[in-house]
Amino acid sequence: MSIFPFISPEVLESSESSELPMFREYAYDFENNCLLLRDGNTYLVEGNEALRIWIFKALTTERFRYTAYDGAFGSEIHTLIGSGLHSEIVTSEL
Repeated sequence: MSIFPFISPEVLESSESSELPMFREYAYDFENNCLLLRDGNTYLVEGNEALRIWIFKALTTERFRYTAYDGAFGSEIHTLIGSGLHSEIVTSEL
């Protein structure tokens, strides 16, 4: 019996047991800030390496700057640089 009467127990059980799809992202060279190539073509990596690339891109992309990304992607760290706020406030915002 669920504490939410509008959600049946069968729905909860099926959603908990389903696996998420493997995360995939194009291979990325962090030092040169470009995609990696294999035989002249870009290629995909999976798992933790793909997650590492996604996190890097999300932190280094300014939110709302590029129309290719929606408002949920990117960061606003650039707004804190030179803001003159106390270091504890900046740390809290980060």
